[in-house]
This record gives sequence, structure tokens and C-alpha cells, in this order.
Amino acid sequence: MRAKHFLPGMGLLALIAVMLFAFGCSDDSPTKSYTAGSDADPEYVMVQNQVNTFLDSTIQFFGNSFDNYNVMPNDDDEVENQYSPMYPTDTATYTYSEGWHEIYVTRSNAFFTDHIRDSLQFQVNNDPVEDASGADYMRLIRHWDFVTGEAYTVYTHTDMEGSLDLEFEDLDTDLCMINGSNEITVTWNYISEDTTIEATFEIDITVDDIGIAPVPSYGWASGCPSSGTINYTIVQTYTIEVDEVSDPIEKTWTATVTWEDGTASVRVYCGNYRWTYTRDVCDVVGS
Repeated sequence: MRAKHFLPGMGLLALIAVMLFAFGCSDDSPTKSYTAGSDADPEYVMVQNQVNTFLDSTIQFFGNSFDNYNVMPNDDDEVENQYSPMYPTDTATYTYSEGWHEIYVTRSNAFFTDHIRDSLQFQVNNDPVEDASGADYMRLIRHWDFVTGEAYTVYTHTDMEGSLDLEFEDLDTDLCMINGSNEITVTWNYISEDTTIEATFEIDITVDDIGIAPVPSYGWASGCPSSGTINYTIVQTYTIEVDEVSDPIEKTWTATVTWEDGTASVRVYCGNYRWTYTRDVCDVVGS
């Protein structure tokens, strides 16, 4: 069983760090005229690698979400097993009330504290049901945060929080449609002897009509999209202070990922430049 404590968007964290040192980008519309960027641009090469990490992590998260449909943890012990690793000071609780499965997990130690709250609902013909068996609809809402332990905030560190809201429709057919949003805020602090960087990254992700088919004989067991689009925007606001001289900067990157039978067609925008490429991410079983 796959652990479900995976934080959506975590694949973007390395991308964020890379972008911090990339050239400035303005907030331009993808409908304008762009100049083709060089595939050999070292900044783009690093960004592309991390976009690919994001694509892989998205497939993993969709697959993990279907695990909830197949095997819903319904007591505290099962929650601990699914959201492992758990330690003696950590807590995990499960409740069901008014049509919602609620899972709350807290993990804390000297290095960090994180919280995960998952709210999950199944429906049949628009009516909430407790048992996923026969459900044609699933909604997953997740709120999470990650806070560095106070003793370690004097060093380079990262704090994060996010919220996810996904709807899985048509689960009683041969093509599930997924729509929703994912918002992530990352606060990054770089600290050295003569330089500090205080940065905030606002990441907005939209999931539009992602289509996923069931696996023959296994049902909803794959997170591989056969169709749909994922868009994301990263707005970076940060201040670099070197020898007590501050330099505030803001820039924006955008990307559009269009799926067809497990292949992602990616367009990345930065300033007046655009890069495009395709990547075979996964196999649609039975296609």
C-alpha cells in the first residue's frame, strides 16, 4: 500500500530553488508572441528537469488518491500505517461525520512540525455515502503545512503550506474526470555570513478535465492521464541582502501541460521566451 502523506507540489521545491538564480521573468500572457528559447540555456535545462519531477509526482498523487477509493483507512491505527512513518510523539485521528471522512495527522520533532488534514467524500447520484463501493464521485480536500523547528531557523530553512481540492467524477464509467486546484506557499530563508535571502513563492496549479481510465481487472489503480491539462504559475517575491544592502525582486514563470495517452506536451514561459517539449511520462494500461 502506498503511503498517502505525499505533499502535492513537492516536486516543485527544487524548481523553486533553481528559479531563484534564473533570469528575471515578467507576468506575460501565453497568448502573446514569444521567441523560442534555447534548449541549451542552462537555466532552462534545470527548470525542465524539475518540471519533469513535477509530472512524475502528479502521477503518483493521482494514483495515491485512488487508493482512498479502494481502501479507505477507517480507524486511527490504519491512518498511522498509511501516513507512516509515525513516531511516539506523533498523532493520527480518523472520524466520519455528515458525509465526510476526516483524517488529521501531526508529526513533530526538534527539526520540524507538519500537519496534514484530509477531508474525503464519496457520492452516489449526488448523495454522500460512507462506503466508496459503487460511488460515482469522490472529492479530496487537503490542507497541510511544514514548519522548521525554532532552534533551526538561524540556518537556511524552508517553511511551507498548501491546500488542495480535487473532484473525481464519473467513477462509475470507463473514464474518470479530475478537476480542481492546488495552492502552495513556500517561504525560503537563505542565511550565510554576508548574505540573506527572504523569499516567498506563491504557486497556483489548476487541473482541468484530466481523464484517467481504470486498469482492466483492477479498477482504479493507475494515475496515468489519457487527456486533460494542468496549468501552473509561480510568482516569486524575494529580497536579497548582501552586506546590509537589499535588492527586492519579483518574477513569474508559467507552464501548461497537455496530456494525451500518458504523453505530456509541455510549454514553459518566462519573460518573452517560450520552450516546448514532449515527454512520455506513463503508460495508459489497456490503451
